[in-house]
Amino acid sequence: MPGPGEFHVTVWLIDAAGNTSESNSASATLRLDDVPPSGYLIEPEAERPEVIRAAVSDGHSGVAAGRISVRKIGGGEWIDLPTQAGVTGEVWARFPSDELEAGRYSVRLRVTDVAGNEFETDRRGNGSPMELKAPLTTDVRLSLIHI
Repeated sequence: MPGPGEFHVTVWLIDAAGNTSESNSASATLRLDDVPPSGYLIEPEAERPEVIRAAVSDGHSGVAAGRISVRKIGGGEWIDLPTQAGVTGEVWARFPSDELEAGRYSVRLRVTDVAGNEFETDRRGNGSPMELKAPLTTDVRLSLIHI
């Protein structure tokens, strides 16, 4: 095959005398996908900062799975978050900032296509690394001062 994509082929036999019969042919569809999928992390919305979203795509066999993980900056093991498929071409996970040790966290996206090719990134669409802070909210205490 000349490259990745979908190809339709038809074959038939030629005997030693050079006779052919296309009526005795067989057809098949061949698919080659050696190109990894792609994706990027989307900046969290101010109204829902705990939702990590990612845009994912694959031009040949289609996206099979997406996984979002976090790791404390400076080391530690990656924590795979329960990741779900959102609207077409998007996956998302909830950042459990209230369950994690306080600090800054790197975010990683891994995408696998139907053919088994993988892609991994920690980048947003603008090329900057995705980092989040835990906890996402802080307690604010107000006190009244009487004058």
